[in-house]
Amino acid sequence: MSRYRLLTSLLVLAMMVLSGPAALRAEEDIIPSDQEVVGEDDGGGAVTGTDTGSDATSDTFPTDDQDTSEVSETDPTDPGSDSSAGSPPDVGRIIDTIRNVFSKVWNFISQLLNLFGINIGTIGGPGITSGPGSTGGTSTGRTPGSTSDGTSTGSTGDGSAEGLAGEIRSQFGITLRNGPNEDIGAGFSCSAGQWSASELRLMRDVLARLPAGFRRCTTVIQSNGRIQGPQFECAGLYDPATGLMRISKTCLADGSFRGTLVHEMTHAFQRSNPTIEQQWTRLFWAGNRPRTSSISDYGNTNPAEDMAECVRVYFEDSATLRAQDPARYNFIKQFIMSGQEY
Repeated sequence: MSRYRLLTSLLVLAMMVLSGPAALRAEEDIIPSDQEVVGEDDGGGAVTGTDTGSDATSDTFPTDDQDTSEVSETDPTDPGSDSSAGSPPDVGRIIDTIRNVFSKVWNFISQLLNLFGINIGTIGGPGITSGPGSTGGTSTGRTPGSTSDGTSTGSTGDGSAEGLAGEIRSQFGITLRNGPNEDIGAGFSCSAGQWSASELRLMRDVLARLPAGFRRCTTVIQSNGRIQGPQFECAGLYDPATGLMRISKTCLADGSFRGTLVHEMTHAFQRSNPTIEQQWTRLFWAGNRPRTSSISDYGNTNPAEDMAECVRVYFEDSATLRAQDPARYNFIKQFIMSGQEY
């Protein structure tokens, strides 16, 4: 017997079981309003819940013209009167009975068909499962805290790198990537890197202390083993064309992780706020030279690096920047850090 003939036979058996018990028949045709409708599989495993007009029961109440029962002339308040005549049966009990019978028959058929490689799903709990491992509703096949492409979406609560990455994405909207070996042009090359739990704990703590307006400019951060430039090795690298930020694994070893993160996040802020960067340049630079020295030698390279270095020190050692350069300190406080001090 082919699988299709077997399926037909089983469906006929199910209909016989459903229509057999006299307890399932009401004296009048009553359509329960909360009857579950089993939808068709849309091919992607999700149940659509759409009534096809064939086997599903309508979710509508009977209209007035369907009510053919006459109202009893007996006073309903009279304790001696019989108010049960002409009243509808217990709709809730009928619904529960239908549900239980249908669920058992459907699940029995499903188990038989699974032996032939046919998966029609099972009925149980609050919804309809679309495959193994789901407990009601539609299963996506994704583990907690991750999406199908491997990016994290929420904390798993176990303190692992995956769980922390999910927590960071959920709380701060920043996606974390493990970087490959790559040559990114302009003389820069990167080796592969993978985020560690210790790095992500540091990152989470830094992000939690930064103002939201500054933080939201950063969207993607990638871990790389080493970032080699044409002249020297870099702790971090930001690509304004794509918004991708790279952080070297060497930062954790030399203790510069927090400062490097804030420095590179400042470049992301510049990309989102070009007017503020232009104001900085007008105030603190004359041509290609700073009017007064930046907080570090690297900050004297250009206005963008000047701002990034000063924001780094503002976060890590604000007293030093405030004492050495109150003008830059106040600019960062007002226009970049939204008045927040450290």
